Amino acid sequence: MHYHLELIMPPPVNSENAAISLGGPPRNWVETAVEQVLEPFSEQNPENEHSFYDWYEIGGRWKGTHKINEMSTLNNLSNIVNAARFIVALSDEAGNYSAEFMLEESLWNGVNFVDSAWQGSIKEALTMYDKRTAHYHASYNKAYKPQDNWISVTVDYHS
Repeated sequence: MHYHLELIMPPPVNSENAAISLGGPPRNWVETAVEQVLEPFSEQNPENEHSFYDWYEIGGRWKGTHKINEMSTLNNLSNIVNAARFIVALSDEAGNYSAEFMLEESLWNGVNFVDSAWQGSIKEALTMYDKRTAHYHASYNKAYKPQDNWISVTVDYHS
């Protein structure tokens, strides 16, 4: 089954990360960052207790509607609903990305799925993330809070 994920993340720490090669042809930093963020959740790793996908495609079923957008234009996307997951990712000083915050519409409790408090709206997800980071020191806001130059990437994942 296909599911909709919205991934919010900052641009690379430095311009050298604009094209990265991981043993193959150089790739756009977005593709590399998405891979870094999602890899810990892959069903391909049998030791991963928190897996949720077996493959994914940037854009996927949503190509042409919203694939990659700067946060400054996210107001156009803020009414997007029916996302199954929402992730805010951060980059370390070396330019490696990882998930900082994740929401999902329903959670597996070991027996059945239970609905979460999030209803799949990007606007609602950003509000929940703001509440979670509200106590952060002001000096961390630029690193942890989405800025106008951050991007939103739509990912179609299959589980």
